[in-house]
Amino acid sequence: MSARLIFVSLLLLLLTACSLWSKQVVEPENLILLPPEQGAVSSILKQVVTLTANNESSQFLVISKFEQQQIKVVVLLATGQTLLTLDYDGKALKQTVSADIDLPAEEMLAMMQFALWPEQSLKDNYTIDKGWHLDINQQQRVLSNYSGKLLSVNYQEDTMIEHHRHHYQLLIHTLERKAL
Repeated sequence: MSARLIFVSLLLLLLTACSLWSKQVVEPENLILLPPEQGAVSSILKQVVTLTANNESSQFLVISKFEQQQIKVVVLLATGQTLLTLDYDGKALKQTVSADIDLPAEEMLAMMQFALWPEQSLKDNYTIDKGWHLDINQQQRVLSNYSGKLLSVNYQEDTMIEHHRHHYQLLIHTLERKAL
């Protein structure tokens, strides 16, 4: 066998071996629904949520009930009409939409959980090996993947959640928090 053929064969073998060891980059896109039992203290929250997208704003009253086994959310229009109900038991998300609109219910619940769930729960579920990066401090939480920022939560007098990829913001003003 010629030296040239041996060299090319070894080079091909080396390139093949390197491709077997290379790790494929995972690019997570969707937020994760977190287990209710890892979540907020059993409570009921009443909040006014202002959704701003495309320079238009809409306000809703959101009533959320957090328990160890279940999360229930009711979204009401300013008129008092029920717009959306969510029921999540950690396995299945059930939703009822009362208007003829398409709402990203799973994403909305995941955003709420990202803002409210304890830091450890976020670290346990949004892991680096799944392509996530978390930056958390007292005033802010930021969730990124390899493409950049996905979600930001800023805690001020009110809470501002910004979805960077879908270009909308939620301003959340808590009216009442009641422990169960």
